[in-house]
Amino acid sequence: MPRILIIGCSGSGKSTLAKQIASACRLPYINTDALYWNSDWSVVPTETVLAAIDFEAENYVLDGNFASSREQVWRAVDIIVWLDYGLPLVLYRLFFRNMRWWLSDASPWTGKRMSFRRACAGLWHGFRSHGKKRTAYPGYLMDFPDKEIHRISSKKERTLLLNALSTRFGF
Repeated sequence: MPRILIIGCSGSGKSTLAKQIASACRLPYINTDALYWNSDWSVVPTETVLAAIDFEAENYVLDGNFASSREQVWRAVDIIVWLDYGLPLVLYRLFFRNMRWWLSDASPWTGKRMSFRRACAGLWHGFRSHGKKRTAYPGYLMDFPDKEIHRISSKKERTLLLNALSTRFGF
């Protein structure tokens, strides 16, 4: 059974796809957003997040980029799926997600309402990081030639991957 990592910029749909793959393949899903954020929206130290994940488990689906611990995390998985959607789609998703959280009572990660300022900061982060990841990830992924890598840039590719993984690892 596989260990699968979903990477991509904020708003690309990492958590959504990770949940879908986990469900279709009956694999444990590790929601890293819940691990990364304190209830006051401060970031949890990387060491604490890493300590909460059993990287030696037989199988799992994990979402997140793990920038500061890439070598450790990416090396532990068998399959890496890079969600590489265009900037307009990513910003559209970020806008509606963050505005929904700002207007609602709570986010699913922290249990607290997202401030308007934090919602805008999330949009800005997505805008800034999109191009950086698009430039850096091909080189990073080349450092892991033993991994099965999928670069997804369309809804059709995403559906085909989900179906293929479900057929391959599902029950």
